[in-house]
Amino acid sequence: MPAALEIDREAVKVIALAVGVREAARQYGLNEDTVAAWSAREGWFKKEQEVARVQEEAVWKKQERQGLQASASKTPASIMKSWDGETRFDLAKGLRAGAAVVADMDGQEVLMAAQQVGTLAKTAALVHGWSVNITGSVRLDVLASGAGDSAPVIDI
Repeated sequence: MPAALEIDREAVKVIALAVGVREAARQYGLNEDTVAAWSAREGWFKKEQEVARVQEEAVWKKQERQGLQASASKTPASIMKSWDGETRFDLAKGLRAGAAVVADMDGQEVLMAAQQVGTLAKTAALVHGWSVNITGSVRLDVLASGAGDSAPVIDI
């Protein structure tokens, strides 16, 4: 009968906690099932499992307090993604109201509020996904009369 191997289980445990049962068994030349049995019997990973369970419980309780539905599929990223359409819609409604105000302005008022109107237009392009690169200048005299060089140039 072969002599029993002298194995330092504590060393195997340290390696198993660091890199896993399979790798610890490989490094010490042991059967993976043997190391897994030691781990289960002695509860090597019990503390880690308990910590993970407590953390998960805390997340669920926080979600419940905030009125969020607690489910496995409700991660912070999935919740934010679900708000995407509603948020865009709300922004679009606000932009539409701003556009209605601009539509009711006379030309002089639009010119006086050009910076705000430009910001409104750029925000609308961002919300609606319009791929508009507005660069350059607009000649007001060309727009008004079709010709001439005396009117001011407004950069947009």
